[in-house]
Amino acid sequence: MIPGLKSKASKEFIMGKIHFIFDEFFRSFQKGIINNILLMIMFSICITMTVLMSSYYLDLGERTSDSVSNYDEDGTWYNIRFEGQDWIEVEKSFETAKDSQKVMDYYKEVYSIPSHPVMSINTIQQILLIEEECDKYIPEDKVRMFEPQDFPGGSFGAKIDGVDEEYRQFKAIHCDTDAYEYFGFKTVKGEGITRDNTTLNSPSDELPVVLGSSYSEFMDVGTKLRIAIDGTDYLFNCKVVGILEQGSKVYNFGSSGQGLMSLDSHIIFPCGINLNFETTDNNVLARYAYVNYHSLETCQMMFHYNTEFREIAELFSQIGDKYNLPPMSSTGSSMGQRLFRKEAVGNIRIMLIISICLVCFTLFSLFLIIHNKIKNNQEIYGIYLMNGCSTSMITIPFMMEIAAIIIPSLILGKCIFGQEMSSVYFNADVIINAVYMVVLAAYLLGVAFLVCIMRGVDTEKLIKNGE
Repeated sequence: MIPGLKSKASKEFIMGKIHFIFDEFFRSFQKGIINNILLMIMFSICITMTVLMSSYYLDLGERTSDSVSNYDEDGTWYNIRFEGQDWIEVEKSFETAKDSQKVMDYYKEVYSIPSHPVMSINTIQQILLIEEECDKYIPEDKVRMFEPQDFPGGSFGAKIDGVDEEYRQFKAIHCDTDAYEYFGFKTVKGEGITRDNTTLNSPSDELPVVLGSSYSEFMDVGTKLRIAIDGTDYLFNCKVVGILEQGSKVYNFGSSGQGLMSLDSHIIFPCGINLNFETTDNNVLARYAYVNYHSLETCQMMFHYNTEFREIAELFSQIGDKYNLPPMSSTGSSMGQRLFRKEAVGNIRIMLIISICLVCFTLFSLFLIIHNKIKNNQEIYGIYLMNGCSTSMITIPFMMEIAAIIIPSLILGKCIFGQEMSSVYFNADVIINAVYMVVLAAYLLGVAFLVCIMRGVDTEKLIKNGE
C-alpha cells in the first residue's frame, strides 16, 4: 500500500473509533437522562456533605499561619471571637438587666474552660477623654504625642452617656488581668491591672487604668478621669492606679507584622470586670456587660493539640445554647466547625449518619445503573462485538458517562468552597483539593465496578445474542 494512503486509512480508522465512542456515549447518556440527572444531584450533595463532615471531624490542614495569634512553649494561642454578624445579635443583649447578666455569665463560663487559658488584649481600640479634663493635666503642645498617629488630632463634639462635651482620642490598649500578667507589665508607681481592682464592690467604684511612662510628668497615681471606649455610648469613671516602667512594650496584635509597640504614650484600660454586688439597674449592668463582651471580642485561647478544636467548638455551641447567645469560634477552627457552630452536637452527628447513608445509596445507585445498562443492552453490545468492536470500545463510553455524572459535583464544590467564606483564617486551596480527592475517589470506584462487570461478561454469549 502506498504510504500516504496507509496513513490516511489509519487516521480514518482512529477517527471512526473516536466517532463511535462519542456516539455510544451520547446514546447511552440520553437513554438514561433522568437517572443521570438524579445521580448528578445526588453526587453533588454527597461530595459537598463529605467535604463538610471531613472538615468538621478531621484535620484537613486548613489552618494557616495567619490564624495563630501567639506561640508559647505550653501551646499555641488562637483568637476566639463571634463569627460573621453574630456580634450584632450579642449587642442587642443589653436591653434588660436579665440580658446583661447573661452576657456577664457567658463571659465567666468561657474564661473557666479547663486546661485552656484565655486572655484578652486589644492594641487597636482607642479611648476618648473629655478635653476639659485633659487640659487640666496635659499642655496643648504636649497632647499630640498621646493621640493616634493616624488621627488628625484635635477635639470633636459628642454626647456620650448623657455627657455633651468636646472629646479627644487617645492611644490605648485594652487588656484583662490574665494578659497583664502574661506579658509581664511592671509599674514604677502604684499597681497594675489586678483581680482585686477589677472586682467592683459597688456601682460607684472606679475602673483602674495604668498610664505609660510619658504620662508621669503630667499625671500621678490617684488621678481620676472619665473615659469612653471609642464607638460606644458608655462613659466610665476611672482612676489611675499605676505608671508603667519606661520602655514597656507589647506585640501589636492589630498589625499584620505583629511587631512590638511601645506603651510609653499609651493608657491601659481594663477589660474583664467582675461585680461583687447585685443590682437590677441595667444602666450599671449593661456598661460592664459591654466591657466583658468587648473582652470576648478580643480573646485568645491556648490550644495544645489539633484534635482540641472540635472539642472546643462543641463546647462553645453548648455555652451558646445555655445562654441563648451566639457561640464563639476560634480562628484555628476548620471551615466545617465554623459553619456548624450553631448546631447542637447531636444534630451534627445525625447529619454525619445521613451523609454516610446518602453516599452509600448514591454509589449503590451508580453501580446498579451501570449493571442494568449493560444487562439491558446485551443485544446491542453483541452486535458491536460481532462486527469486530473490542470490549474497551464499550467500556470507554461508560467511563465518560460516569465522568459526566460526577463532573457537576466538582464544579459545584469549587463554587461553594472556592470562596473563603468571608474569612482569611483557613486555606481554601486545601478544601478544593479535598473536593478533587473525593471526586476522584468516586470516579475510580465507579470505573473499578465497571471493569469488574465487563470482565465477567461472556462475550461469546453477547455475540450469539447479536446474531
